Amino acid sequence: MPMELAALKLFHVACASIWFGASWLAGADVRRTLELGRPHADLLPERVRRLERLAIPSGVLTLLTGMALAVSIYGWREVPTRLYVILGLTVATMVVGAILVSPMWRRVAAVIEKGQDLQMARAPARWFARSLWVEHVLRLAALAFVVAR
Repeated sequence: MPMELAALKLFHVACASIWFGASWLAGADVRRTLELGRPHADLLPERVRRLERLAIPSGVLTLLTGMALAVSIYGWREVPTRLYVILGLTVATMVVGAILVSPMWRRVAAVIEKGQDLQMARAPARWFARSLWVEHVLRLAALAFVVAR
């Protein structure tokens, strides 16, 4: 394997690992922190923003490096079907993040930042956590297709 391809694969795995790990405990953390109440909850928006600044670029880089690897290894016309499945699962993960995870987090953050009763954040926090689990399942399914040739 050429050195450039090995470096690309290593970077891809590193990005995917960060993307997988960054949000793994976020749902439980948000719910647990809300239960602790203030002042703990007041620190939550910044903590989740840091997580987003790590997870979102890592996800995009995982997608881009995966596509680059596929084209480098197989060429445009010979990409195996399973890699299209992986691409679909990856894009689906990002769509879930955009239409479910992020909006639910914004609702939780708005309650905290406006100083409202934290009880108002509990339902969106549950949906935030559930949506993250949908992302986790999609990412794990993509990983299963990567590993099982």
